[in-house]
Amino acid sequence: MNKETTIYVDDAGNTGSNLTDERRQYFVLSAVKFSEEELDRIKNDIGYDREMHFVKMKKSHEGREAIKKFLQHELIDDKHVYYAFTHKRFCIYAKMVDMLIEPVIHYVLRQDLYTQRRNMVLANCLYVFAENHSDKALVKKFRETFERMMREPQIETAEDFYQVVIQLKEQAASRFSELLEYILMSRQMLDVVLTGDKTYSLDVTISSLLVLTNYWHKKTGTYLNILTDNSKQIEAHENIINGLMSIPNKQEVGYDSRKQLFPLPITKLTMTDSKDCFGIQVADMVASAVAFRWNPTTDRFQRFQDEIKGFPFFDLRCYSVMPSSVAELTESVDSSNDVDPFEYLAANMCSVDNI
Repeated sequence: MNKETTIYVDDAGNTGSNLTDERRQYFVLSAVKFSEEELDRIKNDIGYDREMHFVKMKKSHEGREAIKKFLQHELIDDKHVYYAFTHKRFCIYAKMVDMLIEPVIHYVLRQDLYTQRRNMVLANCLYVFAENHSDKALVKKFRETFERMMREPQIETAEDFYQVVIQLKEQAASRFSELLEYILMSRQMLDVVLTGDKTYSLDVTISSLLVLTNYWHKKTGTYLNILTDNSKQIEAHENIINGLMSIPNKQEVGYDSRKQLFPLPITKLTMTDSKDCFGIQVADMVASAVAFRWNPTTDRFQRFQDEIKGFPFFDLRCYSVMPSSVAELTESVDSSNDVDPFEYLAANMCSVDNI
């Protein structure tokens, strides 16, 4: 497999590990695939003579007209565009399951929470129970103190969080109370839960990038040359990404349909200024349009949001991290070829020099 495909990546709605920002409730990471000829065609057809940057363009009539041309361009389709869409509030509860409940299930019950999508079921249950609880202020505090504990792992922040969990458990119905009890049990293993650098522990940029990489590798049958706008999150994890690109044993690992190929099918990952790369500007337009469509906006831009929200562009396929339907959670899954990714990475990453 010698052929290489260039993929352009950018994000919108990025608040790092701050998942409680009410103004930016959704995070979008887009990855687009265009040839140089196709990028030239888009640029010429749109006829916008400055950097294509959605946030700036939406502020002027000329810019809004160019955005509408872009979103309706015939090359902006499923063959060229894919993105990961994250509902941040749901993500908070999914992170609670991953970081607090999973260690209890693993170390105390000696079970793998990720088989048969049980982690997804628990994340959805926790989300539904919490978001439908009558004490909205306490639930808000539940989310915020968890986030603060993960971003600032100290005795004081942990104590604040677990006190909120105790208060919430006292008011919770039985099923919700059972989930909260697992979270309380994690208090006894904070040395496991809060270990390591937590600066970007709640950020989903890297996990989204891995999903998009896997998608384009399978779709093109090639390895990928990725060009992305400058990103603190990617820069902070650059050594890990390079390590995942250098794993010697090729294998697809994970559970049911949630599998990732290692080593990462990336030949090169380059961060550059979007001003110098039209492909990244296109990726910005995709990500920012989706984020603008779904996030709350001001009165100044409400009319424009209403005008574009019915465009077919918003029906393009994507990978979403958001509450699941009952059908999605109960569908049968093939687990015959499951490979525990943690065991695989633990066995293979130790042989990579730059980790």
